[in-house]
Amino acid sequence: MNLFTVSCGLSQSIKNVIPDALRSMRDVFPNLDINTYYSSGDRAYIAGIHTANNLIKPRCYVHKSDAETLLFDGVSVDTSGKFQAFDAIQLARHWAILPDVLEGQFCVARVSSNPDSVEVMVDALGMYQLYYINLPDGVLLSNSVELINRISNDYSLDIIGATYFLGLGWAAGDRTLRDGVRVIQPGEIWSWQTGSSEPQRSTYFHLGDYSSSQKQNFGATQTKRLAQELSSVVRGLSDYEAVVECPITAGRDSRLLTALMTHNSIRANYFSSGPLSSPDVIVGSRIASVLDLPHHVGDSATLGGDTILPQWDAASKRLLSQTDGMVTLAHVGNALHPEQIDRLNIELYGAAGEIARPHFLQYILPYYLFNHPPAYFNDNIIQSVITPREGLLHADVGERTRQYVRDFTQGALEMGFSTKELEAVFYTTERARRWAGINMRTITSYTDVFVPLATRPYVKAALSVPAYQRYSERIPKELIHYLAPELDAILFEQPWNSQNYSSLVMEHLLSRSRRSIPVRAVRKLYRIATNTKHKPKHHSDTRADLRSQLIEARLNDFRSLCLDQTDTPLWELVNRKKLECLLSASTDARERHRNLGVLYDIFTLFQYTSVEFRSL
Repeated sequence: MNLFTVSCGLSQSIKNVIPDALRSMRDVFPNLDINTYYSSGDRAYIAGIHTANNLIKPRCYVHKSDAETLLFDGVSVDTSGKFQAFDAIQLARHWAILPDVLEGQFCVARVSSNPDSVEVMVDALGMYQLYYINLPDGVLLSNSVELINRISNDYSLDIIGATYFLGLGWAAGDRTLRDGVRVIQPGEIWSWQTGSSEPQRSTYFHLGDYSSSQKQNFGATQTKRLAQELSSVVRGLSDYEAVVECPITAGRDSRLLTALMTHNSIRANYFSSGPLSSPDVIVGSRIASVLDLPHHVGDSATLGGDTILPQWDAASKRLLSQTDGMVTLAHVGNALHPEQIDRLNIELYGAAGEIARPHFLQYILPYYLFNHPPAYFNDNIIQSVITPREGLLHADVGERTRQYVRDFTQGALEMGFSTKELEAVFYTTERARRWAGINMRTITSYTDVFVPLATRPYVKAALSVPAYQRYSERIPKELIHYLAPELDAILFEQPWNSQNYSSLVMEHLLSRSRRSIPVRAVRKLYRIATNTKHKPKHHSDTRADLRSQLIEARLNDFRSLCLDQTDTPLWELVNRKKLECLLSASTDARERHRNLGVLYDIFTLFQYTSVEFRSL
């Protein structure tokens, strides 16, 4: 990784703090090498520190010349095949075309002289989180809120960001948990010249450009084209000369990644995680056997409470520092990664597949079939995401979060999206970007992360098909069949939606002239379908069980963590009386289990904002 800061117009007193602040971040990201420290510029200033040079080859994170300094972080590929996107020198040479050809999750920044100027660019979907804060004498940007905190010495809570974190499960929009620190929006290029107080902003990829795209069924032609486009994305990974780790699970997205990699003959190591009896390991092992792939099963023992509990204090501190408090402590096990590595590799991440599949409203088929007023989407999102979290929160939290959803809906409609597209847009810009994007940070200390499905080709395809084909999962199903047909015979833990008889009938009817089909008839068919459709199998959720065990084992610690803080602004959001009751030893553990998600989010905020955490 390349940890950096870029600024324009900051005073010398602030810039004097930056070198020590950067070097101090090694306690957060152990593989940073203080000997790689670099800086350049005056009024337009850039500085950073990155993973040791012998671990990152052939990556070249920084290019310095008399005229400019350019840096990047993340994983990007050049889909044109003209240059190597991991080389800052080549990025500088091809600066003008970068918005057109780069895919991946990344940031590129350039500081130039004569005149002094700063330019930054983030990936099209904004999966790479780049933060900024306006200070009295200039603007400061970084890929770490923690670094901004250490430079500015300001740890004030963003109460609105915390509200959204509790209400939705992630800091929504451009919010963080630190007051004044915001996130640059997807697909944006910002530039400043010395003397300018506000950046010039341009957007090279805007979802609204596809709001009015003509919808067409995803057939053979579209499948072939999308397979070619995604292939051009993943083929760029071969240039990194790094070991690529690809997950294989019982789910759709990892299977699509596997199909993409094998179809393009890209060497990778394949892995499954969990107990040997888990569906992920069973199905993953079968896929590896059919395709003759190198495959290993992760050590499930590392996920046990016996491993996590003794390391909780150090692991939780590292997790919150690396992710700026925006990843829940429920994922504390992700911080138990090796502090020292032999090489910086690349791990594929299956997030964002739901862009082309149902997610929040997956059990509400009418949403994908009929035109509804905006309130229908709002009410169902609120019922699905916000309402289950409200028991421990003050009413204002729920209302502010509801209003955020309403505002989001209104904005998407004004861009031209229909109500049936709102879920895909909401998932892309919110869940994928602000939840999955920040969750990637939990492992970037020891490996790069690449998300092939969080790219423009996949998003364009998802927004180009009728809503009912997102429901039927047409895009990933046809892609897997095209790329690796031998995998068709290997069943998923849950079948494709299109494999339900009722869904097949529904899709056939809807693919024909809607005018010839009475709406009442379709609604009747839906009522029949809901009585006969495939019911999800009920498996014990081992992750939830483990998280419950951790709470019970640390109940007194969590109680003290929260209730001993009497003057925190978090009590404006959290109902102290209800929390105190729920954390009482006399309360049935099953009640805490029912509130597992929001409890962990509460613990996360209380630890992240504690005086003890800030002093570490």
